[in-house]
Amino acid sequence: MRERAEQRFYSKLKDTFVGEEIKGESGYVNLMNLRQQYFDKIEPFIKESVEEKIENDAAKEELYDKLYTFFDAYLNETGTVFFADTQLHKNLYERVYSDRDDVSLFWKTQKLYYVKSEALYDDLETEIDGITFRFDASAIKHSKGNEKKQLEFYLAGIEDSKLTFKPKYQEQNSYDHFRKHFDEDDSSADVKNFIYDNYPDIVHPNVKVVTNDLDHTIYSKTDFKQIISVYDINDAVQTAGVEFAPYKVEHILKYIKEKEIPISEDQLRKAFRIYKKQNEVDYFIHKDAKGFLTEQFNIYLYNYLFDDKDTEFTEKRVKQIQTIKEIAAEVIDYIACFEDELKSIWNKPKFVRNSNYVFTLDRISDNAELIEKIVEHPGFEKQIEEYKNLHEEWTDEEGNTTKKVWKEFEWASDFSPEDILITEEGSKKLNPDFKHLPVDTKYFADLKWDILDDFDHLEDQTDGFLIKSDNYQALNTLLTKFQEGIDLIYIDPPFNTGDDFLYKDKFQDSTWLTLMENRMALSYELLNTKGSHYLHLDENANYLGRILSDRIFGSKNFQREIIWDIQVLSGYKVKVAETNWILGHQSILFHTKSDSYKFNKQVQPHTLKYLRSFNKTDEDGRDYQVAHGRRIYKDEVKDKGKPFGDVWPQLKDIIDVERPFPDVWEELTAAVNFDRPQEDVWGDIMSFQQQPTSSERILFDTQKPEELLSRIIKSGTDTGDWVLDYFAGSGTTAATALKINRKFITCEMGEHFDSTLLPRIKRTLLGHETSVSREESYHGGGFIKYYQLEQYEDALSRSAYQEQDNYDISKYAFGADQKQLEAIELDYENEKAHINFEKLYPDVDIAETLSNLTGKKIRKLNAERVEFEDGQEIVFDEMTFGEYPWIKPLIWWNSRRTKQN
Repeated sequence: MRERAEQRFYSKLKDTFVGEEIKGESGYVNLMNLRQQYFDKIEPFIKESVEEKIENDAAKEELYDKLYTFFDAYLNETGTVFFADTQLHKNLYERVYSDRDDVSLFWKTQKLYYVKSEALYDDLETEIDGITFRFDASAIKHSKGNEKKQLEFYLAGIEDSKLTFKPKYQEQNSYDHFRKHFDEDDSSADVKNFIYDNYPDIVHPNVKVVTNDLDHTIYSKTDFKQIISVYDINDAVQTAGVEFAPYKVEHILKYIKEKEIPISEDQLRKAFRIYKKQNEVDYFIHKDAKGFLTEQFNIYLYNYLFDDKDTEFTEKRVKQIQTIKEIAAEVIDYIACFEDELKSIWNKPKFVRNSNYVFTLDRISDNAELIEKIVEHPGFEKQIEEYKNLHEEWTDEEGNTTKKVWKEFEWASDFSPEDILITEEGSKKLNPDFKHLPVDTKYFADLKWDILDDFDHLEDQTDGFLIKSDNYQALNTLLTKFQEGIDLIYIDPPFNTGDDFLYKDKFQDSTWLTLMENRMALSYELLNTKGSHYLHLDENANYLGRILSDRIFGSKNFQREIIWDIQVLSGYKVKVAETNWILGHQSILFHTKSDSYKFNKQVQPHTLKYLRSFNKTDEDGRDYQVAHGRRIYKDEVKDKGKPFGDVWPQLKDIIDVERPFPDVWEELTAAVNFDRPQEDVWGDIMSFQQQPTSSERILFDTQKPEELLSRIIKSGTDTGDWVLDYFAGSGTTAATALKINRKFITCEMGEHFDSTLLPRIKRTLLGHETSVSREESYHGGGFIKYYQLEQYEDALSRSAYQEQDNYDISKYAFGADQKQLEAIELDYENEKAHINFEKLYPDVDIAETLSNLTGKKIRKLNAERVEFEDGQEIVFDEMTFGEYPWIKPLIWWNSRRTKQN
């Protein structure tokens, strides 16, 4: 019995600590391998400790039984310390005893960091109508965060009646590395022509051609160019990958037909559906694994002892119980040591990568020589191609429109670069017609530094930052630089509905709460004491959002719940109207950081009925009415306007009292109840359900109107203040901030960062006209920076953990591992340790990385050096660890002090 209990405990501990096997290519695979190595080291030490402290087999059996029961309940399928199989696992909220709080409102994942949700795809073989479908999961690159990606199936081989597919998440082709190695500066179509002409004999040490047994010659050149995948590999030598593997159903069916295999489209899609039905799991990291497990084990042991009325507390029994506690504490310490290392990687400051600026030419209008260099640069042809592309309609592979025609770029089709500069009085100067032309520095790699060097007080001149990153990583990395520096936060997070939006929107309640709590707690630190926080939700999550916001900001700092009437279509057109009330609103929760917050009163026109009540005229010809025994003048009332309430209502609020045909307007609004109280609903701002053809709409399902954001932002900020939106979506916050002269930081992880958000901001910079831009007389112009951040998965994949042969596992705390010390180059001759961040990430932005790390703003920047506003200057090639030891958290972290016996 003792052997059985022992085997069961170690088997379960391995299964749960190591977690489910993950197939594919990613830092998470490295993580699982590291878990396995670590477990292999700690298992013999646990056994040795048991043998040393317990001699009696019956006592060992009891020990292993108790350890099995406890750890089985507190480790989940990914190896995270968690209420995995306790009674609390079945409940979202519970009244839970804690030695810190007697009773607390509890959600089961509140002590965790939420990392992501992802299916654990594995190899799979299934048979349909005599045809075998084999799925090889080895090529799956796991998501770096919680971005939504489409799983595609790439045909990798056919043998008799067996088809092999490699599932992968869909990624856009990237040609930067390939162009660099072959000096191909042409368009993507030209690169694919080059590959078609040379495939598979593309010979270059930094180009990886993935081959298979498929016959690519059966496809036309057009098909080949659609099938071929070209991608950048993130390594030190910037390898380019090229792979021929059909993934579109029509291309797969064409190949199958050519090979005379009797498979229909329905059978193929059925096989794909079977593969996708693999469980999705949540990835977490515990904030305090040791404290949590110790507390829970003490409660578990207490209940075990005192639930048994026959327990006799003899000296022998007390020692047995104490021994069980000691060994459990050792196991807990081993588990917590690993979890703390993961926590340190999760929370380490992240590198800035692949950064660029977009500026309009008016920002450098006094430097005609630089403008001329830009226009004459080979990259300007690519810039023009982008303008043309931004004018065109975009469609996806199914032919669905993903972007409408943007008329603002119509001029690009017959654009002449020579027109940008004109000559007046013998001198060249910027043509005013092109002063708001947006220029992206990504097309001018060797000129980029000359452009940036033209700006003094660079960061002060920057209007905003677009950050492609998991939003927790972005907020955590910005904390030093922007602590209490943000004036207003607006977020429109996933509503927890499961709808098929362009980002993940389906979470269990407790997971959603943890995702939001992690991020809102960080954003609280970024908000200044006079700052405002607006949380936009619908009925699926507004009740959770109120509880969470009260917890973070304090219930006393709850100011108002704003009701936005989203004005859905008529009820008879909505199926749910047959059984329920039509949903017609969303909630916006307004909290502040303190009771001394900034609030700018927002006003609206009065109704015609009210204005007509001023039916008396004084001796000066001024209209007035008498109320409360005094005169109230119409002109003064109109100038002041009427403050908005917390409910933004229907059509009566958009009545324009200056319209030239009031009788017609009155007739159009005859059905409006003008006696309805003003402060009911924000319905004067129409959702895109009501204005589907609006030029502002960009075919993004959760897009919010700029008027909505303008009202919110203006209420809590002044010109030049900072606005933060870390669920950026389609970019409405950033576009609105530009138009009303506020600075912004937005963060988004999904692929729509490149396909929707960034293009929209370029359109805004050019001068896209909306109601907000007309009201603000904004006609274009600005200067923004966009970049990616190193992600948790990137850090995992680039961290080196080597097996240690001669160390005491009982004292091991990952202190001897290299982690990311690859960035340090040892110069033995001069006894220096040079810092070379490019060895980790060739596309690193050193200046912005150091700016975020130190909190210092960039004043001047060029290719060789950065100067901060405090006067400190850093020459990149002269950085040594001895002179700049404060960069250590970027590359080496000490998760725990060395453990002591």
